Amino acid sequence: MANSSQMFSKTLSATSEYNISCSLDISFFVFARQNSSFAYIFLAMGSIICSVTALVGNTIVILALWRSKSMHSATKALFYSLAISDLATGLTQPLFVAYLLGAAWDNAWLYCTVGLPFSLTTTFFSMVSLWTLSIIAVDRYLALHLLTRYKTVVTVKLIVLALVLGWLISAFCTVSVIFTVKFRQIVSDVVVFICIVISLYFYGRNYLTLRQQKLHVQALRSFQMEHYRKSLNSMFLIFCLFLLTYVPIISIFVFVIIEGFGSTSLFIVDILTLIVIANSSINPVVYCMRVRDLKVEAIRVIQSIFLCWPVIWFKKKKVAPLPA
Repeated sequence: MANSSQMFSKTLSATSEYNISCSLDISFFVFARQNSSFAYIFLAMGSIICSVTALVGNTIVILALWRSKSMHSATKALFYSLAISDLATGLTQPLFVAYLLGAAWDNAWLYCTVGLPFSLTTTFFSMVSLWTLSIIAVDRYLALHLLTRYKTVVTVKLIVLALVLGWLISAFCTVSVIFTVKFRQIVSDVVVFICIVISLYFYGRNYLTLRQQKLHVQALRSFQMEHYRKSLNSMFLIFCLFLLTYVPIISIFVFVIIEGFGSTSLFIVDILTLIVIANSSINPVVYCMRVRDLKVEAIRVIQSIFLCWPVIWFKKKKVAPLPA
């Protein structure tokens, strides 16, 4: 008890050194100062790499989706939502770099200026991704049970409406910080929990149905079961990767809500945040490796980019005249 009171008094005296308006609790910066500057610079370098790979990878995926003619339009809408949210995550990562460098350079103004905007944008796009993954789980369930009626029931309009609802809910969870930070965290955790439960339930039902072989042989032939299995496994892999990167940081946030922040717990949150960000770089690779239509179009996009460079270079290069 004495140690905790001493730590609190030290933190209070340290925060009194800074007379700036901070978007975060200024005590976070005090805790960050107690960690290694080199460690924060290392995290910043990792974030820059993730930002570049997320931007390049998701841009290629979006172009591949635009070029694809064989993919079902509703499925394309779902991939568009995932790729756009991952691309936006890559665009916001410079805020995280600035936040980390603010801690490394002992710059309270920089740290406090970008801290909350980065937290809000990351929360928003992460929830959009999770919501989209939940819709995909339901979509795969409907594809298995509606069979040949799937394309007539699951229309682009229906999918877009579900996605717009998810973006609006994610926006509400993000702006609910105007009430209190704790309220925002509780609301976000509830929505995340519901999305995870829905996804696990429908994936479980899908695999159980496939295992029990409840479908008629005639329906199996018309449904292209092997193609469906690959699609289901790919989407479940993407969902598992999302859980693998996001569940640790959700767990640590629950811990700090109960126990409070410290220098060690804050640094762990920053490390886990980088892991969350890395998910936006991993997803495009998984899409292109597991989804055949995307793989083919992504290769064509990359080939067209590399073929354009020599043409542009030769047009700009001035060729010296031949000697007389």
